[in-house]
Amino acid sequence: MLPHSTRTEEARPGLGDDRVAEIRMPGRTLFAVADGAGGAAGGASAAEAICDAARAYEDWRMPSDWAGWLAHVDREMSRSRVGHASAVVIEIADDGRIVGASVGDCEAWMFGGGAASRSFTAGQSRKPLLGEGTAQPVGFQARLGRGTLLMATDGLWKYMDRARIAEAVLLVRPLEAACAALVDGARLRNGTLQDDVAIVVAELA
Repeated sequence: MLPHSTRTEEARPGLGDDRVAEIRMPGRTLFAVADGAGGAAGGASAAEAICDAARAYEDWRMPSDWAGWLAHVDREMSRSRVGHASAVVIEIADDGRIVGASVGDCEAWMFGGGAASRSFTAGQSRKPLLGEGTAQPVGFQARLGRGTLLMATDGLWKYMDRARIAEAVLLVRPLEAACAALVDGARLRNGTLQDDVAIVVAELA
C-alpha cells in the first residue's frame, strides 16, 4: 500500500471549504484535493461534489484522461449550480506512474529523489473554476522514482515558504507528523490559520 497521510484543517471551525478524498484501487491510488471558492455560496458543497465524484470511481476502472474527467465534473456541477472550486486530482500507480489534472490554485509538487523539486501544476488555468461550466483543466503525467509527493490547497502555498515546505516534506517523519508540520507552518503567530488547508503527502519508493 502506498505510504501516505492526509490532513484537513479549518481556519474557522465548522466553516471550512477544503476537502480531501483518497480511493485505493488494485495497483493504484487516487487522491483529490479541492478548495471551495472562498466567500462564495456553496464553496464547501462544490469541494465535496468533486471528492464525491472521485469516490464514485471506486468500483470502476480509473480513467487515464483526468483533464477530461474534470471537464465533465465541471459541466455537471454547473448544471446543478452547486458552487465553484479549485481542485487537483492525481492517480498514482504502484509502479510510480502518475496521471493527473488540475484547475485553479491547488498545487502538486514532487520533492526529493535526487532531483530538484518539481511542480506538476505550474501550467494550470486559474480561472474559470470548476462549477462555472467553462473550466479548462490541464493534465499532466510522469513516471517517478523515489521521492515525496505533496498536494495541497492554497491555504498552504500562500502562507508557507517553499524552502520550509520542502524541509517538512523531506525531513519530518512519520508522514502524519509531516502533515502537522505543514499546517503549523501556515499558522500566524497566534496559532490561527488565515485560510483552510487540505494536504496529501505520499511517499514513493
